[in-house]
Amino acid sequence: MNNDNTLEHMLDAWYTSLPEPVKPLAEPGYRLAKHQFMKESINEATSKAGSNLHDVISGAVATLGARFDAPCAVAIDYDKEAGTFKMSDHHGIIETDLAQASLTLLEEAYANRMTMRGNKKSKDLITVPISADEEETTPVYGALQLIVPKTRPPLEDHYHETECVLYNVARTLALAIKAHNEHEQMQQHNRRLQDTAMHYKRTAETDALTGVYTRRKLDEILATEKDNAAKNDQMFSMLMIDVDHFKKVNDTYGHHIGDIVLKEVGAILRREVRRQDTAARYGGEEFAVVLPGKDKDAAVPIAERIRIAIKEHDWATVTNHKEFAVTASIGVAAYDVANPHVERLADQQLYAAKHDGRNRVHF
Repeated sequence: MNNDNTLEHMLDAWYTSLPEPVKPLAEPGYRLAKHQFMKESINEATSKAGSNLHDVISGAVATLGARFDAPCAVAIDYDKEAGTFKMSDHHGIIETDLAQASLTLLEEAYANRMTMRGNKKSKDLITVPISADEEETTPVYGALQLIVPKTRPPLEDHYHETECVLYNVARTLALAIKAHNEHEQMQQHNRRLQDTAMHYKRTAETDALTGVYTRRKLDEILATEKDNAAKNDQMFSMLMIDVDHFKKVNDTYGHHIGDIVLKEVGAILRREVRRQDTAARYGGEEFAVVLPGKDKDAAVPIAERIRIAIKEHDWATVTNHKEFAVTASIGVAAYDVANPHVERLADQQLYAAKHDGRNRVHF
C-alpha cells in the first residue's frame, strides 16, 4: 500500500469516528481532501500508461469509475457524417435505456464546450468536454461522462468538487490525445520522408529504360560480393551479356525499336535470375548479372538459359516487325581471389563468344 492510500484510509477512519452531530461541519473539508486524493490517483493512473493512448484512457476511466463507484465513459473522435462518437472506453454497466440520454449529453458537451448535466430515471449524468483549456481555438476531442445514482447523497452537495475532478481528468486526457495525435503526425511525416527517400534511392539505383540496376549499383554490389568472398570464402560468378548486332537494329529500325529491345532484355533478365542475384545495365547494349553462391559450373547453365530466353522471345510481336530476331552473346567468369577482377574476366569471355560467331555462351 502506498503512502497516499494509507493517508486516505486514515482520513476515512477519522471521518467515520466523528460523532454524527460533528460530521456535517467536517464534511466539506473531508470531501475536498477525498477529491484531492482522487485527482492524484487518476494522474498516477494516466502517467503510468506512458504514450499509449488506449492505456491512458483505460487507466483514467477505470480509476475514475472505481473512485466514484459509478459508471463512466469517454467518447472521442466525433464522426460528423455518422453523427456519433467512437466510444473509446467505459467503466461499469451503462444501461440500454440510458444510452440515448448519455449520447445526447456527450454530443452537447462536445459541441458547446461546456459542462452538461441531465438525468434519466434514477441517475444523474454529468458530462464535461475533453479539452486542454476553455479557449475557443483549443480542440475539443470528445467528452467525459459520469453517471451517479440518485441513491447517493445529492449531487448538489458536492457538485463543484465532482466537476473539478472531471475537468482535471478531461484535461489530462486532452493532453494525452494531443500528444498522441502529434506523435502520429510526426510518424506519418517520417514515413513520407522515408518513402520519398526510398523512391529517390530506387530511382538512382534503377535504370529507367530497362528496369534493372544501374552500373553504379552494380559496382556497389560487386564490391560487397568481393569482400564476402575474401573474408568468408563465399564464391560468386558474373555474366557479361551483349545484344548482338545492336547497332544494326538502331540503324535499320530506328532507336525507338532499339529501346524496345533493351527494355525487353531487361525484363527477361529480371524474370530469369533469382531474387538474390543482381541484373544490371553495364552500358549501352551490355548487361551484367552477378550470381552469389554460384561457381562457374553452376553459372554456365544459367547463362545458357538466359541466351535461349532472349533468342526465343516473341520479338516480332513486341516490335511489330515480322522476322525480327534478337540474340545475345554471354561471357561467364567466376571470382578468384588470385585474380579478383571478375568483371574483366567475364568481359574477356564475352569477347571470345562474339569472336566465335555470337549467340553463344563462352566460359
